Amino acid sequence: EDGIRDAQESRGLGDVYKDRYYIITQTAIDFESRTLTFTTLLFANLGLILTNRSWASTIIDTMKKPNPALWWVAGGAFFFLTLVLYVPFLRELFKFSFLHPGDILLCLAAGFLSVMWFEGLKVFQKGRKY
Repeated sequence: EDGIRDAQESRGLGDVYKDRYYIITQTAIDFESRTLTFTTLLFANLGLILTNRSWASTIIDTMKKPNPALWWVAGGAFFFLTLVLYVPFLRELFKFSFLHPGDILLCLAAGFLSVMWFEGLKVFQKGRKY
């Protein structure tokens, strides 16, 4: 009888640890996915700003034209992104996780690739004769 009770207690304790492990890992996954999504959306929005500066010229062409407001917006976005990712109080407030350089490069690539189709359309339409 004692052996059965011990086995049941062990099983119950194992279930508690398993549940606790699941909650902790699920929370970590939620924080990481939230952080990656937010960062990717920020980069995608900056990409949209860059591509929508002109409906005829490419991003490279428009970057040659001075636009101080663009640099203030981009600089402010990067500054506040850095704050919410790397200041512990803000990171916890937004329920974000710490991003490593590889994570940020992944977000940057995904964000800008999501708007590159429009740049391709501009080049294609520029080459077409009406």
